[in-house]
Parts: sequence; structure tokens; C-alpha cells
Amino acid sequence: MAQICKNFLISSTCLIAFSVLTACGGGGSSASSTPPAQPISAAPPVSQAPSVPNFVANEFPPSSELRALCQTVRTDTDLNGNRRADQQGELAHELFWLRSWMNETYLFFDQVTDRDPNGFTNVEAYFDDLLVSPPTDRFSFLQPTEDFEARASGTPTFGYGAEFSVLSNQIPRDWRIAFTQAGSPAENGGLTRGARILTIDGADFVNATSNEDIDTIVAGLFPESVGSSHVFGLQYPDGTEADITIESTSLAVDPVNLVEVIPQGERNVGYLHYNSFGPRTGEAQLIDAFETFSDAQIDDLVLDLRYNGGGLLFLSAQLGYMIAGTQSSNRVFYSQEYNSRDPGRNPLTGQRETPILFQSETLGFTDDVTPGRDLPTVNLNRVFILTTDRSCSASEAILNALNGIGVEAIQIGTRTCGKATGQIPTDNCGTTFVPLHFRGVNAVGFGDYDGGFAPGEMTGSAGPVITGCSVNDDLSTPLGDTNEAQLASALNFAETGTCNPAVTAAVKTDVSSSKITGVSQEDMLYQHPRMKSFDLEFGRLDLDNK
Repeated sequence: MAQICKNFLISSTCLIAFSVLTACGGGGSSASSTPPAQPISAAPPVSQAPSVPNFVANEFPPSSELRALCQTVRTDTDLNGNRRADQQGELAHELFWLRSWMNETYLFFDQVTDRDPNGFTNVEAYFDDLLVSPPTDRFSFLQPTEDFEARASGTPTFGYGAEFSVLSNQIPRDWRIAFTQAGSPAENGGLTRGARILTIDGADFVNATSNEDIDTIVAGLFPESVGSSHVFGLQYPDGTEADITIESTSLAVDPVNLVEVIPQGERNVGYLHYNSFGPRTGEAQLIDAFETFSDAQIDDLVLDLRYNGGGLLFLSAQLGYMIAGTQSSNRVFYSQEYNSRDPGRNPLTGQRETPILFQSETLGFTDDVTPGRDLPTVNLNRVFILTTDRSCSASEAILNALNGIGVEAIQIGTRTCGKATGQIPTDNCGTTFVPLHFRGVNAVGFGDYDGGFAPGEMTGSAGPVITGCSVNDDLSTPLGDTNEAQLASALNFAETGTCNPAVTAAVKTDVSSSKITGVSQEDMLYQHPRMKSFDLEFGRLDLDNK
């Protein structure tokens, strides 16, 4: 197989280039298993920028004529080391480009009222004006390109190695520690799963409303440098309280957080806590995990996606193959349907799309994975998937795709977030725009899960009834512990074929996961500028790209 280009954010010149499909994964190239290159060449230097178009309602100049004409020209390079395409322009060029590009590519372009860019002072406000309101569109967003690329590539960031679960998104606040990364300051220092945050650096986390206290809280939650020390007042699940001091460090996201083989009598059950399809490092880590499972000859697999907000569709398609094996070979994993102008054509590339198939080979996202090698597989006919409403996008796509080829995806947990759509992240002038571009369907043409998947319920108006058990997230017990409610329920179902009411009843309803999106705007914490990154990271950010 030809060498795969390392950049999956922006198509680039290479023998074969990945485009980023974020549809619960989504990207900007062909949907075939090895997408053809769609290089975006740097524009030739210009002595003078073209004039800014005049606004005429419902008349749109081609976005290609306005692309990369920037108020501020970047002089750095992209992830592949290629020069940015930026040329000198004005803010008005960026706004008119965005207007035309959204009209050409947005899934819901025909529901947008045309807006005159004149009078807008930034691209974010204009972008928001071009979006269709929820519930039709709950997932479009933008982000500084530098931040987006860092998240997508797994670049180390400052933090403690803890992920938060928000149980109450208004005062009185109730934030818990969802899990910690192995070997992190959080794991070593006492930010254990289920602990409730009471104070940060003396500020009352539960009830604070003053600007000073909110600034203190945000500085503690999201440190901006290595060695930043903060004191967390915690209440642990057993009711005890403690003040602990945690120092931030530079951490790369580990998509695979926990791999275990659990003996169950004469049977072996694999357990995989997988928290993101986004970082490039996910491919190598998944391969290592499934080599472990293959060597152990596991009989069942529990795939823990309860905090997995999505990521690369190709990683999801690889994971699907590693679960199902040869029965998934050459089968459709995910088919994209674009906007109503021509649902079968990618409006960003102009190419006809072919479905994404289950991926049986390595793709080479990082230097430690050689592309074209056979992937390990455990050849299972069923898999248990643990979920919450933070299981989105590529996480939902794998459940839908496996059921689409007759591999039973048994859901243990709560309703997923309902992201049946995808995006192709596109950079222009330092901002990466991630509006919805397509819907995705499985091998039997089903993709009506905007309301999410829920155990034992019919999906959509006429979709499948998902086999499984409704079990809340048990924050009182460590992940991977066979007494943790969702895992215990999966193990019981694997043995008996039924749900265990005693396990479900033992979990307090107040520890179920809550969405970050749609938070109460009365809480000043959510109005803090740095909370937007948290919203993207834990509520909406899906690098559902190829």
C-alpha cells in the first residue's frame, strides 16, 4: 500500500493524503479506504489583494477566489511542514469567503438566511449567524487552527491527566473526576474517580459567583503552564474530604487508557477503555491492545466508550475490523450523504464519494506504524459497548456499523449523544471551521440516530431496537473494576444473556453523565472565555475525520 501522508487535518501533497472526515468522524477527502490526494496548494504571492465583493443577497462568488486572503498572514508551517497558503487581505475577504464556502458545503445551506458580512467585526460571530439553530445543528463549531491541530495530533497540553464529569451544570455545581490517565499527576496525587470538587485554591467551587472566584476556579481547572500548582478540596465517594495539591505537567492524550483481560470461569473477556478516536497515536495503541486480546484468545470484548466524543472515522473503521475480523472484509462501515445539491458528491473536493469500508490494514498515522500491514483481530460475533451521553460520533458510528453487518453491538449504559452527522475541518487564515457537512449511514442504509442509541429502545422512527441494559455511570468504582456497574452488567449479560436489575439499582441516579452543551447561561463559570475550549473538548469536539 502506498505511503500514507501524516497530515489528516488538511489535505497535503503526498503520494496519498488523508482528508479529515469527522462525522462522528469526518474529513475533507474521498471516503474510500485510501483517499486520493486533494492537495491544497499555497496560493502564489500577489502584489495586491482582489477587491472585496459587493454583497448581493443570495449571490455568492466562488469561495476559491477568496480563500487564504487574510487580515493577518501566518508565516509558520502546517503539521506536514508545508508553508501556509495565507496571502495579505482584509477581514472582509475572510467573511465573504466564509459566506460562500458555507453556502457551497454546509449540510443545511438551504435553511440559512443569507447574511451581509459587512458590519461583522470577527469571523466567529459571523459563523454563528450562518448556522441553523439546535436541534437541527448542535455540533458545528470553530476553533483556532493551532488548538485544533494540537488536539488532533495528540500534541502534549498542560494539565493534570484528569477528565471531569459534570453532573450538575448550574449552581450548586457538581463536578466529579471521571477518570485519570495512567502515571499522571492526577492519578498519583489523589484526583481519583468519583471525587467531587468542593473548592479550588480556596474558592467555593460549588457556589461561587464572583468574577474573582470564577477566575481562580478556571485557572485551577485549566492550567496554562508546566509546574502550575493548585489546591483542590475534594469529597470522595465514601464521604471523606481532603485538600490535595496538584502540579500541572505537559501531557499527551492516551486514547487507550486501560487494557485488561478478565478471567470469567473458563472464558476470557477483554476490556478496553478507549477515550478518543482523535489523536494520531490511537492507531498504534489500538494495535497493541488487540494483539494482547488476540494472544489471550478472548471470548468476549467490553469496549468502554462512555467518555469518547468521537474522532477519525478511519480509526473507527479499523477498530470495527479488529473486533469483527474477516466477516467485515470489504463491507461498508460508513457512507456519507452530503447536502441536497448532490448527496453523493463531496462539495469540498467535487469528487463522487465511495463508502468507507471496514479497514483491515494499518494506515500509518504515526511513524511507529508502517502502513499496509494486516491488523490484529479477535473475530467476534458480538461486542459489549459501554456508553453515556458523551459517547458521540465515531463512537456511535462503530455501534451502527457493526449492527449493519450483523455483528451484535450490545449497549450497556445510557443514551448516546446522537451525532449522526459529520464534518470536514477546514482551515482559513488561522481558524479551523467545522460545520456539519454530511450524514452517515451503515451497510443497510441506516443513519437515523439523531436522538442517540439507547439500550432496549427503537432507534429513530423505524430503526433497530438496540439490545442491552440501561445502567448509569458508576462513579463510585474505578474503571476496569468488575464491581463497577456498567462493566459488571456487561459481564453478567455475557454469561446469562440478561440484564441484572440488582446491578442497575445499585447505581445512584445522581452519578449519571450530564451534557456540557446546553449549560445554564446563568452560571458565570460557563461564560468564562476559557470554558469554550472545555465545551469543545468534552461536549462537542469530534475530529470525525478521515
